[in-house]
Amino acid sequence: MKPKAYEGVRQTPSVTDIGKMRDDYLALEPKARRLCASLQKEIIELLELNGVALGVPLEGRVKAWGSLQEKLDRKALSIAMPTELDDIVGLRLILLFQSDLNTVIGLLKQTFTILSLEDTSARLGEAQFGYQSQHLVIKLPETWAGLPSFNGLGDLKAEIQVRTLSQHIWAAASHKLQYKHENSVPPPLRRTINRISALLEIVDLELNRVLEEKQSYAHRDAATTDSTETLNVDLLAGVLSSFFPEKNLIAVEDYNEALFELTYFGVNTVEKLHALIEKHQDEIISEEHRVLSEIKSGSSDYVVNAKRVENNVFYSHVGLLRTAMIQEFGAESMGELWDTRREKEAAASTR
Repeated sequence: MKPKAYEGVRQTPSVTDIGKMRDDYLALEPKARRLCASLQKEIIELLELNGVALGVPLEGRVKAWGSLQEKLDRKALSIAMPTELDDIVGLRLILLFQSDLNTVIGLLKQTFTILSLEDTSARLGEAQFGYQSQHLVIKLPETWAGLPSFNGLGDLKAEIQVRTLSQHIWAAASHKLQYKHENSVPPPLRRTINRISALLEIVDLELNRVLEEKQSYAHRDAATTDSTETLNVDLLAGVLSSFFPEKNLIAVEDYNEALFELTYFGVNTVEKLHALIEKHQDEIISEEHRVLSEIKSGSSDYVVNAKRVENNVFYSHVGLLRTAMIQEFGAESMGELWDTRREKEAAASTR
């Protein structure tokens, strides 16, 4: 049987009930903040390891007491403890590409205990617009209970929202306009709102199309690629993927900067890039082994991703390429390149 502390909390809760709820919330809040921070760290690492890029930085929050009290009043909830609420801790993952939605939902299912999962778009008819997002309520796996960063947090739940950047634009705009549902919109404005909703869906579809075409271009069979072709970021990505292990790849590789560096040193074709990497392949492997050995022995000051190190990985694809460039052109020349670039950028900013 539920304790009676908050039973019957309604639009006009008693001072005693609200006071007890507030005390329990304040006792819970430090644990909730620790859970929020730990989940953010784990999810960011999970996405990086699986090559998923966010459209904006991961958002996390602990529901403030005022917001919690307003929710109790508005929804006339009857609960025994704050831990019964699903969204004391909330996180929002805003993805660039629609094709990543299923990937991310799958990763979250593999990683956490899923208490519920709702796709809000399932509420909509074919001709309707509205709020679209995936909402998961999760708990930590029991096997995590003994980990220092999650100790004592096993009884807490968290809500994770997953949506695309286009869906987020609609959610933010509709919240401001208070047009979350079609029947909320004045009839004269419905045609305009439907057009906006359709355009945002098209943005998601076209971004996916660009991603697929980009991947197809970058991973063309080597036999169909002209070795004298001038490098671009997609060709660079494809060449690096053909040489370096997939486990070294990170979600956001800095191909633009790497291309700038290569061009500066005259490595401007596929053929020249192949020659550079092939010439220094042994040094690339040796350098990564050296850094990993230092990290594992505790004699290194490198900032590391622990899970990548466990997987015997340190450098990204661009990092491995830079190892080859240092071997070929020298660390001093690389430093001079960046000094020159910084000077030009500083001069341009003062004009």
